[in-house]
Amino acid sequence: MIRYSAKPFVSIVVASYNRKDILEKTLNALLNQSYPSDSYEILFVDNASSDGSVGLVNKKFKNFISEGRLKVLALEENSGSSGSYVRALDKANEDWVYMLKMDEDMILDKFCLQHLVDVALKYPRSGMIGGKIFYLQEPKKLQTIGSKFSPFYSISRSIGKNNMNHQQFNEVKEFDGVSGCMFLVSRALKEEVGWFDEDYFLYYDDHDLMFRALKAGYKNYFSPLSFGFHDTSTGDFKKFTNVQWLYYSSRGGWMFFHKNFKKLSLAKIIYFLAFTLRSILNVVFISFTSGGKNYRNLIKAYLAGSSHGLRRRTSGRFNIDIFKS
Repeated sequence: MIRYSAKPFVSIVVASYNRKDILEKTLNALLNQSYPSDSYEILFVDNASSDGSVGLVNKKFKNFISEGRLKVLALEENSGSSGSYVRALDKANEDWVYMLKMDEDMILDKFCLQHLVDVALKYPRSGMIGGKIFYLQEPKKLQTIGSKFSPFYSISRSIGKNNMNHQQFNEVKEFDGVSGCMFLVSRALKEEVGWFDEDYFLYYDDHDLMFRALKAGYKNYFSPLSFGFHDTSTGDFKKFTNVQWLYYSSRGGWMFFHKNFKKLSLAKIIYFLAFTLRSILNVVFISFTSGGKNYRNLIKAYLAGSSHGLRRRTSGRFNIDIFKS
């Protein structure tokens, strides 16, 4: 690809698993960004989907693939969220300066990438840049704009969650964390701090990298002009009937504890107590939300994740199908 633009090169990495239903919208929005087309590429990383996702992308976007604007990386096994961004490094353009981490169910505004890069360039020591995340099904409602980190929250508390007045968030802000479903991360951070930790597989991998970035002196920012729409449920309690979320979130929370609070400290004690309390409350929420349906398997998944995380027994992908029978 011949480059005519002086803009820093961005590799957009879309991690996907069995979301054929929304891929056309996601990729079309990315291919039509206002950012110069010779200064970014899209890497579609499919985690061994069984719904024909790869076939759809190869068919619908064959011209963009032949032009090199869209690359398809079809993995033979599910590497999870963290693994997708590790695998993408081998196929990314060698000149990439920033990587845009993307969930496959995020539909970006046309100017989103441009505004993210503008903020990154304004703040050279920026680690991760995020924006406004709206619900796709309720496009006037914010899912989040970022998060605050504290051991009391074990580890984060959302900012702007379910807020209908997004206009109040109209300035660039320094946040502890940004939304994991879409953010820009610099190559400089990767080389100094490291990258996504594959041990997590799902959940907490982005928080882990953000936390390590803060400790290394980087700052994470919110870009108010960058926004997208996330095709996720607006019901907070629905996740308590999701075996995948129950297992990996409970395991990931304890893995984060072990990896980031290695020495005995007040912060470590507070995190331990806060996450223990959260775990107890989550068991109650599982009972309340499930209404007794599949209750035993849901509890088993959550307790197994907690046990594995506490004991550091397993990492990466785990066969959660044993909790679905």
